[in-house]
Parts: sequence; C-alpha cells; structure tokens
Amino acid sequence: MTEEPRISTEPRAASFVCDLLTRSYREVWLPYCKRHRQGLSQAAVATVLSKHLWETGQASELDIALPRRLKDRVSRALSGRSLPPTMLQLIIEAFGISDAEARTAWSLLLDEDPDPSVALPPAVPLTGRVSPRSAAAYQTVSAHDFHRLGPDGRPVEHRTVQVIRAHAPVANLQCRFDGDVTAVQVLRGGSAADMTPSGIPDLHAVDITLTEPLQPGETASLEYQVLFAHEHPPKPLVRRVSRNEAKNVTVHVAFHPRCRPRRLEWCRWSADRLGSGPLSAEPVTPNADGEAHRYLGAISGEGVGFRWEW
Repeated sequence: MTEEPRISTEPRAASFVCDLLTRSYREVWLPYCKRHRQGLSQAAVATVLSKHLWETGQASELDIALPRRLKDRVSRALSGRSLPPTMLQLIIEAFGISDAEARTAWSLLLDEDPDPSVALPPAVPLTGRVSPRSAAAYQTVSAHDFHRLGPDGRPVEHRTVQVIRAHAPVANLQCRFDGDVTAVQVLRGGSAADMTPSGIPDLHAVDITLTEPLQPGETASLEYQVLFAHEHPPKPLVRRVSRNEAKNVTVHVAFHPRCRPRRLEWCRWSADRLGSGPLSAEPVTPNADGEAHRYLGAISGEGVGFRWEW
C-alpha cells in the first residue's frame, strides 16, 4: 500500500505571513522601498530583517551586503518554497508580530492547532543589544526557583530547575534575572554565555546553549544557579517573571535561623511594571525552618514571588 505524500505546511504559513506584512505591518517595511508600490517588497522586508540582526548583534554592522543576501531567502520564504522555523522566528522578532498572530503562524507551519501555552517573545521587540533567543519555539513545562539567604540577610544561593518542551527546533534559550546578578552557572543541561542587558528595566539576560538541540516535541531539563555581586544592599524579594505562559511554577525561599524577616508576603507584579509596587500582596508565615514556598499551575504576563521586611 502506498502512502500519500504529506502536504507541505510552508505555503499556508507563508501566505498568512505575507498577508500580515501587507496589511498590519506595512508601515514597518514601506519606508525602505525605493519607489512607491502597492505590493509587498521583498527587498524592503530583507532590509527590516537585516536591521534587526544588526541591532541585536546577530550580524556585523559592517556587513552592508546582508540585505542583498537575505533577499533570496525572503523570496523563498514568502513564496512558501522554503520557510524554515529560523526564518519565521526572525520575521516575528524583526516586525514585532503580536503573540496571537505569531501563534497562528507557528501552528500553520507546524501543522497543529494554535496553542496558547507556547512561549512567545513580546509583541514589541526589546531595545538594546540583546543576544539571539528562541523563546517563540518552546514552552516552559515547569520551573522551580530555590532562594536561600545567609545570616546577614544577603542571598547565598539561587538555584533553578527548568524543563522546556520544543515546538520548533531549539538550540538555546534566554533567561532573565532581576537584582545584582553577575553570572549564571549552568549545572546541568547546557552552558551559559555572559550576562547582557535584556532591554527591560531591572532585568538582566543570559543565553543558555542546550547540550543537545531539541526537535519539536522533545524536552530538556536544565539546572542553573545565579551568582550575585551585591555592591549595594539587595532588594528584599525573590520572584519569577514570565511575559508568556509558564506552567508548574514554584518559588521557594529559605531564611537563616539568625536572620528571619519581620514580615513576609507573597506578591504578584505586572511584567511591564516590575519597578512599581505589586498588584497584590498576601501575608505569609514561614514554617519552623524559616522557609516558605508557593506553587502555581501557570503564570503569564506577570512576576510572582516573595518580598519581605527585616
């Protein structure tokens, strides 16, 4: 018995992306057209992608021939002849395509129903020279943050265990941290680059390269710890921030017996206003060992964690 050939998903995804660029995101590429035109300009799209690669440090600004080289890839992608996940991700990031539209594009390319649990980058590209990331291609299945403080009230350990599931090929991911973080040491599952600005106030970022790249449907388990500088007294809080949905989130804080907080609260912050006060604050009583934890089935567009007063 013969098997019917599988219909390629790339033309469907390409058609959807072309419609987005022609209608909703026309003002992004139109300034780069050399002459007025009605249809989508592949050269202008290639210029937008090149500017994004230059601005994020993914390509040298001295590579002035980049738009010309990208034009052929753009032509193949928008025609549906070749739209690999890496090109779709680049278009999403460079044009700042919205979460909902990006989910639809990914679902068309991957031939699956739109999944709101797929982690996606913000609708507006982050400013600053941020390292390459592949957040649109994976979902956080679980994340457990363990934060321990010493007798002087300063953090002595912050360790995270995170499991991700790929929805497209993934080789690295970006993690963000607030506070006086100087480095991230990966204990299992990959290797970390140097800290970089995240483009979001009060947050730093680090790229973690996975030990083994993931294919769609595969999972990876990572464990990493954060190293602090604390040139100034640290903020009395620990939290996990996720602009997109992260599942099975646990935040655990442990205080030293000689330095217990006078007041401890479980709080929620807006992911867009981390420097402001929390949206909600609930009093919490540590257990006999001076520890407290909270588990949430999922978070999205927010920061959650503990803050305290001495």
